[in-house]
Amino acid sequence: MATSLISPLQDTPYFQQRHKRKFNYGFEQPNEAKRIKLSCLEQQPKRKMISIEDCGFGESEKGVKFRYNSQPLLSDLSNFDNEKQLVVEKPAAKRSLVFRFKKLCLVLDLDHTLLHTMSIREISREEQEYLNSRASPPTENLLGDNLYRLGSKYTKLRPYTREFLQRASAMFELFICTMGGRKYAREMEKLLDPEGVLFKKNVNVASKEDCTFTRTKNLDVLAGPNKRNTIIIDDTEDVWPNNKANLIPIQKYNYFTDEKQGCKLNRDDGEEDEALISMLEVLQDVHSKFFELYPVPQSSVQLREYAKSVDVTPILDSRKRVTSL
Repeated sequence: MATSLISPLQDTPYFQQRHKRKFNYGFEQPNEAKRIKLSCLEQQPKRKMISIEDCGFGESEKGVKFRYNSQPLLSDLSNFDNEKQLVVEKPAAKRSLVFRFKKLCLVLDLDHTLLHTMSIREISREEQEYLNSRASPPTENLLGDNLYRLGSKYTKLRPYTREFLQRASAMFELFICTMGGRKYAREMEKLLDPEGVLFKKNVNVASKEDCTFTRTKNLDVLAGPNKRNTIIIDDTEDVWPNNKANLIPIQKYNYFTDEKQGCKLNRDDGEEDEALISMLEVLQDVHSKFFELYPVPQSSVQLREYAKSVDVTPILDSRKRVTSL
């Protein structure tokens, strides 16, 4: 028969009192324990909550969520032992990173800058027949007409787009910033960069959903670019109210022309549009002058200070004034 062993001390007032304290954090009264815990919490520094009014936003700007690109800038992972290092050190390390490879940041718009997209329902049957005879799936025709059928839309790349991106990528870390939706941005990024080497497989892409304000673009939605290290190419100046000094406007590209009778095609655009070739010459000049004026230091400590002291905008402004003469 099992025997239950009970210590004679359990019946003593001493044991009962000590047992009670054990479950009250060493205090005879539970309320005393709670009071001590609350007192400790009150002594900790309080976090300040920032309201929309504190930021100085107007009524029209309320309700727009802040978004940040949380993924790393992957310029060259082969030079890093640990990919997580890039995530932890963002964004300042990424700004230094582009300089280490003697690069600047280049932010590119999509529609009317690098390409033109039109919905099929806006195109006449006659024009659709012509387009279907020349359009290719997005995985083909990388060197042909650069006209593609993607689901319910057609996309035509601007002449020399692929050559421009390849040559620019040797001097710049490339980014996309578009007012189009995220799905569309990813689709166009894949079309422009099927191997995922120019825009780092969606890492360097910002869409409408990422923008902090409606109908405007800002460099803060991309990890890496800032006012000191970035050039922007866009056909619309008004969408960059805070970064006009970094912007080089480009002539709007239209392959599909809207008409009252329906959409008409610019079938003869061929080699006539050389805007990207001209833009490439400007970029090469700015890049060359920048690194002549600011030689890249060797040590990481010096590189971080270097990233804070350089500024591409005076060089860019000088180049734009010469071009306008």
